[in-house]
Amino acid sequence: MLTPSDTLRFAAYRTFNGLAPKELPKALTLALDFSAETSYVIDLEHAETEARLSLVQSVFVDNSVNAEQFSLTVSISGQVLRVPASAQAYLPVLAPSGAKFIAALKAVGTGITTISFLNFPVPAAVWTP
Repeated sequence: MLTPSDTLRFAAYRTFNGLAPKELPKALTLALDFSAETSYVIDLEHAETEARLSLVQSVFVDNSVNAEQFSLTVSISGQVLRVPASAQAYLPVLAPSGAKFIAALKAVGTGITTISFLNFPVPAAVWTP
């Protein structure tokens, strides 16, 4: 149960879910090689300042070649998105402008996980083998 003092722990931030992007629908795709690393910090600030991708509303993750669960943590909102081993997924994202992301596997994987940051909304869907 929440008390009045508990509400002080919550912060408001603007997300972009449901907005039509001014630069039309776009995707920014990264290939993350998890055969040597277990995590990557992704900062899209440069893409935002160059107007290549002004906001993130969804992601597509192809984790089909890895036998470990993939997670994507969104800074500021604290949202953690998880994609099972050997799976693919479209997931909505609560990402305010300037958010950074941490992409990670639980252990060193066997290959490349592809992640596409989308500036348009997509309903959640997960495909597993």
